[in-house]
Amino acid sequence: MVELTLSGKNPRAYAGDALVIGVAQQEGQAVLVGADALPKAARTALAGAVRGLRVTGAVETVHLVPGVPDLEAGVVALVGLGPTAAEGTADPEVLRRATGCAARALAG
Repeated sequence: MVELTLSGKNPRAYAGDALVIGVAQQEGQAVLVGADALPKAARTALAGAVRGLRVTGAVETVHLVPGVPDLEAGVVALVGLGPTAAEGTADPEVLRRATGCAARALAG
C-alpha cells in the first residue's frame, strides 16, 4: 500500500522513497512547479530529464526519475498538471487526480 505525506519541508532534506513534483504547461513548455526550492544540481538534472523524456506536463502523465543529485528521495515522480498550474495555482480536482496518478505509478 502506498502512503502519501503532504509536506512543506525542504525537498533537499526529504528522505522518503519518492518526491512528487508537479509539471505545468506554460507557453508550450514543461515547467517544474516550485523548482526554485530545489538544489541547483537537482534542477539541472530534472531539466535534462524533462527534455530527455519529452515531458509535456500534460494532465495525468507521470515520469519517474531515479537518483536525482542532491535529493535524498530515491526517485522523483514528475506529474503533469496541465496549463492551469502555470499561473502558480491548480484546480483542486487536477491536483487530486495528479496525486492518484503518481501513487499508481509509484506502486508499480
